[in-house]
Amino acid sequence: MIMYNVNIGDNVIIGARSVVTKNVPSNSVIVGSPARVIKTLEEYKESVLSKVVFVRSNGKERVMEILKAMHEKNNLNE
Repeated sequence: MIMYNVNIGDNVIIGARSVVTKNVPSNSVIVGSPARVIKTLEEYKESVLSKVVFVRSNGKERVMEILKAMHEKNNLNE
């Protein structure tokens, strides 16, 4: 929900069920009720890309490649 007289900047991501009560700067991610900035768009992009698994194969090889990549990412985070 976006309240009356609130300006939303360019390239903004607003979380589901957020209540926007104040102006929002460009290139930001906001969530909550009332909504608040949690990170910049660049920080959000980096956090999403760090979780992505790029896969090049098909069929059973694809499943194995995904499982291997997930296992490697989990080992790096520990």
